Amino acid sequence: ATLYSESSDTSIERTFTLDQWDPDGRYILVQHDYEDTREWLVVDTQDVSRSVNVTRLLGIDFSDLEFAGTSGNTLFGLSSGVIRELDLAAATLSRALVTNVLSFSVYDSNILSYTGTDPDDRTVSVAGVYRDGDREPVIVYRSPNENARLFIDTSRYFNDRYIAVGDKSTVTVYKGDYPTNEAAVEELERIETFLTPGAMTNLSFSPSGNHLVAQSGLEFIGYEVEYDRVHESSVLTEDSSVRTLQWLDGALLSSVQDGILTLREFDGANRNSIMPAVSGFDVTLSQNGRYIYAITQTDDTFRLERVTLILE
Repeated sequence: ATLYSESSDTSIERTFTLDQWDPDGRYILVQHDYEDTREWLVVDTQDVSRSVNVTRLLGIDFSDLEFAGTSGNTLFGLSSGVIRELDLAAATLSRALVTNVLSFSVYDSNILSYTGTDPDDRTVSVAGVYRDGDREPVIVYRSPNENARLFIDTSRYFNDRYIAVGDKSTVTVYKGDYPTNEAAVEELERIETFLTPGAMTNLSFSPSGNHLVAQSGLEFIGYEVEYDRVHESSVLTEDSSVRTLQWLDGALLSSVQDGILTLREFDGANRNSIMPAVSGFDVTLSQNGRYIYAITQTDDTFRLERVTLILE
Protein backbone atom coordinates (compact mmCIF):
# COMPACT_ATOMS: atom_id res chain seq x y z
CA ALA A 1 0.00 0.00 0.00
CA THR A 2 2.95 2.36 0.48
CA LEU A 3 3.95 1.87 -3.16
CA TYR A 4 0.95 3.53 -4.81
CA SER A 5 -0.60 6.96 -4.31
CA GLU A 6 -3.70 7.28 -2.16
CA SER A 7 -6.62 9.44 -3.25
CA SER A 8 -7.96 11.91 -0.72
CA ASP A 9 -11.46 10.70 -1.60
CA THR A 10 -11.86 7.11 -0.39
CA SER A 11 -14.97 6.66 -2.51
CA ILE A 12 -12.94 7.03 -5.71
CA GLU A 13 -12.63 3.78 -7.63
CA ARG A 14 -9.08 2.65 -8.31
CA THR A 15 -7.96 0.03 -10.79
CA PHE A 16 -4.73 -1.98 -10.93
CA THR A 17 -3.92 -3.49 -14.32
CA LEU A 18 -1.21 -6.05 -15.00
CA ASP A 19 0.44 -4.54 -18.07
CA GLN A 20 3.27 -7.04 -18.64
CA TRP A 21 5.88 -9.31 -17.14
CA ASP A 22 9.55 -8.72 -17.84
CA PRO A 23 11.10 -11.41 -20.10
CA ASP A 24 12.54 -13.34 -17.12
CA GLY A 25 9.26 -13.33 -15.20
CA ARG A 26 10.44 -11.58 -12.05
CA TYR A 27 9.07 -8.04 -12.45
CA ILE A 28 5.51 -6.91 -13.18
CA LEU A 29 4.66 -3.59 -14.79
CA VAL A 30 1.38 -2.39 -13.28
CA GLN A 31 -0.90 0.51 -14.18
CA HIS A 32 -2.70 2.19 -11.28
CA ASP A 33 -5.65 4.34 -12.36
CA TYR A 34 -7.72 6.55 -10.05
CA GLU A 35 -9.73 9.72 -10.64
CA ASP A 36 -8.09 11.17 -13.79
CA THR A 37 -4.64 9.96 -12.81
CA ARG A 38 -2.49 7.05 -14.00
CA GLU A 39 0.74 5.99 -12.36
CA TRP A 40 3.11 3.15 -13.18
CA LEU A 41 4.54 0.63 -10.73
CA VAL A 42 7.32 -1.94 -11.21
CA VAL A 43 6.67 -4.74 -8.73
CA ASP A 44 9.54 -7.03 -7.74
CA THR A 45 7.87 -10.38 -7.02
CA GLN A 46 10.93 -11.75 -5.22
CA ASP A 47 11.57 -8.71 -3.03
CA VAL A 48 8.48 -6.51 -2.83
CA SER A 49 10.33 -3.89 -0.78
CA ARG A 50 12.44 -3.11 -3.88
CA SER A 51 9.38 -2.29 -5.98
CA VAL A 52 9.31 1.18 -7.57
CA ASN A 53 6.63 3.78 -8.22
CA VAL A 54 8.02 4.96 -11.56
CA THR A 55 5.75 8.00 -11.85
CA ARG A 56 6.63 9.22 -8.36
CA LEU A 57 10.36 8.53 -8.82
CA LEU A 58 10.73 10.50 -12.06
CA GLY A 59 7.87 12.99 -11.69
CA ILE A 60 6.66 12.44 -15.26
CA ASP A 61 3.36 11.15 -16.61
CA PHE A 62 3.84 8.32 -19.09
CA SER A 63 1.17 7.13 -21.51
CA ASP A 64 3.02 3.85 -22.09
CA LEU A 65 5.98 1.95 -20.64
CA GLU A 66 7.79 -1.16 -21.88
CA PHE A 67 10.49 -3.26 -20.23
CA ALA A 68 13.93 -3.16 -21.86
CA GLY A 69 15.91 -6.24 -20.83
CA THR A 70 15.47 -8.32 -17.68
CA SER A 71 16.93 -6.17 -14.90
CA GLY A 72 13.62 -4.52 -14.05
CA ASN A 73 15.50 -1.20 -13.88
CA THR A 74 15.53 -0.26 -17.55
CA LEU A 75 12.41 0.67 -19.48
CA PHE A 76 11.33 2.68 -22.50
CA GLY A 77 8.62 5.26 -21.83
CA LEU A 78 6.35 7.44 -23.94
CA SER A 79 5.45 10.88 -22.61
CA SER A 80 4.00 13.78 -24.59
CA GLY A 81 4.87 12.04 -27.86
CA VAL A 82 8.53 11.44 -26.93
CA ILE A 83 10.19 8.07 -26.24
CA ARG A 84 12.98 8.05 -23.66
CA GLU A 85 14.94 5.33 -21.89
CA LEU A 86 14.44 5.11 -18.12
CA ASP A 87 17.08 4.00 -15.62
CA LEU A 88 15.23 3.37 -12.35
CA ALA A 89 18.39 2.54 -10.39
CA ALA A 90 19.88 5.95 -11.20
CA ALA A 91 16.47 7.69 -11.40
CA THR A 92 17.40 9.23 -14.76
CA LEU A 93 15.91 9.75 -18.21
CA SER A 94 17.75 9.63 -21.52
CA ARG A 95 17.61 12.19 -24.30
CA ALA A 96 14.63 12.09 -26.65
CA LEU A 97 15.10 8.91 -28.71
CA VAL A 98 12.04 9.27 -30.96
CA THR A 99 9.66 12.25 -31.25
CA ASN A 100 6.10 12.75 -32.54
CA VAL A 101 5.14 9.23 -31.47
CA LEU A 102 1.59 7.92 -31.09
CA SER A 103 2.36 4.34 -30.09
CA PHE A 104 5.33 2.00 -29.80
CA SER A 105 6.37 -1.52 -28.86
CA VAL A 106 9.64 -3.23 -27.96
CA TYR A 107 10.97 -6.39 -29.58
CA ASP A 108 13.90 -8.42 -28.25
CA SER A 109 14.56 -5.82 -25.51
CA ASN A 110 16.22 -3.22 -27.79
CA ILE A 111 14.25 -2.87 -31.05
CA LEU A 112 11.50 -0.25 -30.96
CA SER A 113 8.83 -0.03 -33.62
CA TYR A 114 6.61 3.02 -33.57
CA THR A 115 3.90 4.98 -35.36
CA GLY A 116 3.53 8.74 -35.34
CA THR A 117 4.00 11.74 -37.58
CA ASP A 118 6.93 12.96 -39.65
CA PRO A 119 8.95 15.53 -37.62
CA ASP A 120 9.37 17.56 -40.82
CA ASP A 121 5.69 17.42 -41.80
CA ARG A 122 3.11 16.80 -39.07
CA THR A 123 0.43 16.03 -41.67
CA VAL A 124 2.23 12.84 -42.77
CA SER A 125 1.74 9.65 -40.75
CA VAL A 126 4.80 7.42 -40.46
CA ALA A 127 5.93 4.06 -39.12
CA GLY A 128 9.53 3.44 -38.16
CA VAL A 129 12.08 1.56 -36.08
CA TYR A 130 14.75 2.54 -33.59
CA ARG A 131 17.56 0.35 -32.29
CA ASP A 132 18.78 1.15 -28.82
CA GLY A 133 22.15 2.88 -29.18
CA ASP A 134 21.52 4.36 -32.64
CA ARG A 135 21.72 8.12 -33.04
CA GLU A 136 18.25 8.47 -34.50
CA PRO A 137 15.18 6.48 -35.57
CA VAL A 138 14.52 5.46 -39.16
CA ILE A 139 11.20 5.98 -40.92
CA VAL A 140 10.31 2.81 -42.80
CA TYR A 141 6.96 3.92 -44.22
CA ARG A 142 5.21 7.23 -44.99
CA SER A 143 1.49 7.03 -45.60
CA PRO A 144 -0.08 8.73 -48.61
CA ASN A 145 -3.37 8.77 -46.67
CA GLU A 146 -4.12 11.84 -44.56
CA ASN A 147 -4.68 11.12 -40.85
CA ALA A 148 -3.92 7.45 -41.44
CA ARG A 149 -3.94 5.00 -38.55
CA LEU A 150 -0.83 2.91 -39.07
CA PHE A 151 0.30 -0.37 -37.56
CA ILE A 152 3.82 -1.80 -37.39
CA ASP A 153 5.36 -4.90 -35.87
CA THR A 154 8.77 -6.54 -36.09
CA SER A 155 9.99 -10.08 -35.67
CA ARG A 156 12.70 -12.59 -36.44
CA TYR A 157 12.35 -16.09 -37.83
CA PHE A 158 15.54 -18.14 -37.72
CA ASN A 159 18.19 -15.63 -38.88
CA ASP A 160 15.89 -13.42 -40.94
CA ARG A 161 14.31 -10.19 -39.67
CA TYR A 162 10.89 -8.97 -40.71
CA ILE A 163 8.92 -5.73 -40.50
CA ALA A 164 5.17 -5.60 -41.19
CA VAL A 165 3.37 -2.29 -41.79
CA GLY A 166 -0.39 -1.82 -42.02
CA ASP A 167 -2.09 1.22 -43.57
CA LYS A 168 -5.91 1.18 -43.72
CA SER A 169 -6.47 -2.21 -45.40
CA THR A 170 -3.02 -2.76 -46.92
CA VAL A 171 -0.31 -4.86 -45.24
CA THR A 172 3.28 -4.85 -46.52
CA VAL A 173 5.85 -7.30 -45.18
CA TYR A 174 9.56 -6.45 -45.48
CA LYS A 175 12.55 -8.72 -45.00
CA GLY A 176 16.08 -7.63 -44.17
CA ASP A 177 18.28 -6.08 -41.51
CA TYR A 178 16.74 -3.27 -39.48
CA PRO A 179 17.79 -0.12 -41.35
CA THR A 180 20.14 2.34 -39.66
CA ASN A 181 19.33 5.18 -42.08
CA GLU A 182 16.66 5.98 -44.64
CA ALA A 183 18.89 4.98 -47.53
CA ALA A 184 19.01 1.48 -46.08
CA VAL A 185 15.20 1.29 -46.17
CA GLU A 186 15.43 0.87 -49.95
CA GLU A 187 17.46 -2.29 -49.38
CA LEU A 188 14.60 -3.99 -47.55
CA GLU A 189 12.95 -6.71 -49.62
CA ARG A 190 9.16 -6.49 -49.99
CA ILE A 191 8.19 -10.12 -49.76
CA GLU A 192 4.41 -9.76 -49.57
CA THR A 193 1.58 -7.25 -49.86
CA PHE A 194 -2.03 -8.19 -49.16
CA LEU A 195 -5.38 -6.56 -48.35
CA THR A 196 -7.61 -7.01 -45.32
CA PRO A 197 -11.41 -7.13 -45.79
CA GLY A 198 -11.80 -3.69 -44.20
CA ALA A 199 -10.03 -1.11 -42.08
CA MET A 200 -7.35 -2.78 -39.97
CA THR A 201 -7.88 -3.04 -36.21
CA ASN A 202 -4.73 -4.95 -35.24
CA LEU A 203 -1.49 -6.29 -36.72
CA SER A 204 0.91 -8.62 -34.91
CA PHE A 205 3.53 -11.31 -35.40
CA SER A 206 3.31 -14.50 -33.38
CA PRO A 207 5.91 -15.10 -30.62
CA SER A 208 7.63 -17.61 -32.93
CA GLY A 209 7.96 -15.01 -35.69
CA ASN A 210 6.65 -17.37 -38.36
CA HIS A 211 3.08 -16.08 -38.49
CA LEU A 212 1.46 -12.67 -38.91
CA VAL A 213 -2.19 -11.83 -38.29
CA ALA A 214 -3.91 -8.71 -39.61
CA GLN A 215 -7.33 -8.27 -38.05
CA SER A 216 -10.21 -6.28 -39.49
CA GLY A 217 -13.15 -6.44 -37.11
CA LEU A 218 -14.36 -10.04 -36.98
CA GLU A 219 -12.37 -11.01 -40.06
CA PHE A 220 -8.63 -11.60 -40.25
CA ILE A 221 -5.80 -12.56 -42.57
CA GLY A 222 -3.12 -15.02 -41.49
CA TYR A 223 0.24 -14.85 -43.24
CA GLU A 224 2.80 -17.65 -43.09
CA VAL A 225 6.34 -16.27 -43.35
CA GLU A 226 8.14 -19.53 -44.09
CA TYR A 227 5.96 -20.52 -47.06
CA ASP A 228 4.79 -17.03 -48.10
CA ARG A 229 1.12 -18.04 -47.89
CA VAL A 230 -1.92 -15.87 -47.13
CA HIS A 231 -5.08 -17.25 -45.52
CA GLU A 232 -8.46 -15.53 -45.05
CA SER A 233 -10.70 -16.36 -42.10
CA SER A 234 -13.25 -14.89 -39.68
CA VAL A 235 -14.52 -15.17 -36.12
CA LEU A 236 -17.98 -16.77 -36.20
CA THR A 237 -20.14 -15.22 -33.50
CA GLU A 238 -23.57 -13.78 -32.79
CA ASP A 239 -21.86 -10.98 -30.85
CA SER A 240 -21.00 -7.94 -32.96
CA SER A 241 -18.39 -6.72 -30.44
CA VAL A 242 -14.88 -6.74 -31.87
CA ARG A 243 -12.09 -8.03 -29.64
CA THR A 244 -8.42 -8.39 -30.46
CA LEU A 245 -7.29 -11.93 -31.16
CA GLN A 246 -4.60 -12.99 -28.68
CA TRP A 247 -1.58 -15.15 -29.45
CA LEU A 248 -1.66 -18.16 -27.13
CA ASP A 249 1.61 -19.59 -28.44
CA GLY A 250 3.61 -19.51 -31.66
CA ALA A 251 0.67 -20.49 -33.88
CA LEU A 252 -2.57 -20.55 -31.85
CA LEU A 253 -5.01 -17.65 -31.44
CA SER A 254 -7.57 -17.30 -28.67
CA SER A 255 -10.78 -15.30 -28.47
CA VAL A 256 -13.81 -15.18 -26.20
CA GLN A 257 -17.11 -14.70 -27.98
CA ASP A 258 -20.62 -15.64 -26.86
CA GLY A 259 -19.21 -16.61 -23.46
CA ILE A 260 -16.95 -19.36 -24.85
CA LEU A 261 -13.16 -19.46 -25.12
CA THR A 262 -12.28 -20.57 -28.64
CA LEU A 263 -8.88 -21.56 -30.03
CA ARG A 264 -7.90 -21.58 -33.70
CA GLU A 265 -4.70 -21.68 -35.68
CA PHE A 266 -3.30 -18.50 -37.26
CA ASP A 267 -5.06 -19.33 -40.53
CA GLY A 268 -8.44 -19.98 -38.86
CA ALA A 269 -8.16 -23.77 -39.11
CA ASN A 270 -8.86 -26.32 -36.36
CA ARG A 271 -11.30 -24.15 -34.43
CA ASN A 272 -12.13 -25.61 -31.00
CA SER A 273 -14.44 -24.42 -28.23
CA ILE A 274 -12.56 -24.98 -24.96
CA MET A 275 -14.47 -23.64 -21.95
CA PRO A 276 -16.91 -20.98 -20.72
CA ALA A 277 -15.09 -17.67 -20.18
CA VAL A 278 -15.70 -13.97 -19.65
CA SER A 279 -14.75 -11.55 -22.41
CA GLY A 280 -12.44 -8.69 -21.56
CA PHE A 281 -9.95 -10.84 -19.65
CA ASP A 282 -6.71 -12.37 -20.88
CA VAL A 283 -6.26 -16.08 -21.49
CA THR A 284 -2.97 -17.84 -20.89
CA LEU A 285 -1.28 -21.16 -21.61
CA SER A 286 1.00 -22.77 -19.02
CA GLN A 287 4.69 -23.00 -19.90
CA ASN A 288 4.51 -26.77 -20.34
CA GLY A 289 1.55 -26.41 -22.72
CA ARG A 290 -0.75 -28.62 -20.64
CA TYR A 291 -3.16 -26.11 -19.11
CA ILE A 292 -5.20 -23.16 -20.30
CA TYR A 293 -6.29 -20.57 -17.72
CA ALA A 294 -9.27 -18.23 -18.12
CA ILE A 295 -11.69 -16.17 -16.03
CA THR A 296 -15.24 -17.48 -15.59
CA GLN A 297 -18.26 -15.97 -13.85
CA THR A 298 -21.24 -17.30 -11.91
CA ASP A 299 -23.70 -14.62 -10.85
CA ASP A 300 -21.50 -11.91 -9.24
CA THR A 301 -18.56 -14.23 -8.55
CA PHE A 302 -15.49 -14.37 -10.79
CA ARG A 303 -13.20 -17.41 -10.77
CA LEU A 304 -9.84 -18.37 -12.22
CA GLU A 305 -10.31 -21.77 -13.86
CA ARG A 306 -8.12 -24.04 -15.90
CA VAL A 307 -8.67 -26.75 -18.47
CA THR A 308 -6.28 -29.67 -18.90
CA LEU A 309 -5.30 -30.25 -22.51
CA ILE A 310 -5.07 -33.89 -23.58
CA LEU A 311 -2.08 -34.12 -25.91
CA GLU A 312 -1.75 -37.18 -28.11
